[in-house]
Amino acid sequence: MIQKLHYFIAIFAFFCVQAYSANTPESTETTGTPAPTSSGSSKRAQRVQPNFPKGDPVLISDVKVSKARYNQADVATEYLRFEILLEGKYNPDEKSTKDWIRNVEVELVVIYEDDNAKESRVAFKSIAKMLAVKATGRTPVVFIIPGEAAQIYRLAPEPLMYTIGLKVLGTQIELSPSNYKKLLSKKLASASNPVKALEFFKVEVDKASSLNEGVLVPLNRASFPIQSFEYLGKLDNAAKFAPTYISDR
Repeated sequence: MIQKLHYFIAIFAFFCVQAYSANTPESTETTGTPAPTSSGSSKRAQRVQPNFPKGDPVLISDVKVSKARYNQADVATEYLRFEILLEGKYNPDEKSTKDWIRNVEVELVVIYEDDNAKESRVAFKSIAKMLAVKATGRTPVVFIIPGEAAQIYRLAPEPLMYTIGLKVLGTQIELSPSNYKKLLSKKLASASNPVKALEFFKVEVDKASSLNEGVLVPLNRASFPIQSFEYLGKLDNAAKFAPTYISDR
């Protein structure tokens, strides 16, 4: 009798275990990659670290576009000049001096409108490479379009659009809402969507700038008379720091 009771108890226990197993979800294997604990933490993991976490080390204080004139062999000669005034904030290279920011590149891209030409827009592009700019001051960077080119292309002093790109120690300063108005011309910066406007601008540049290489040049590649006038002949340059341009040649 006792043996039969033990037998029925064992059978009952067996069916209870089977029923429990059937109603219990199967366990999943650990893959080694934990799931995010919350949507907030996953978003934080996806954020891109800015190129310069402390902020842009170099800003643009002002952009001046003008027509300049100098006398050569008693003949007045004009040219277009773009002066980009850089303002240093700090040196991102903590191992170097705090007074200078080395290896600064300034890329200028401009588009002019020419109603008389078959291609109504003319684009120019150039890069100025600077040995260093002041970390706590202002440094002028000058680009030139020579007079004969201005006449050939019938260029007004003010371009239709322009963009400025900055690199410090080989790292690009990113375009952001805080620097739109300094890196982009008014026509681009005031667009409802500056990013899309910039994409359109790049398409226009790709169509035309390769045809006009060497027309827009940094000051160190301008003709000797223009360089002489810029460094020695302009009275308002007397109080300005004259930076050192690095030549690719």
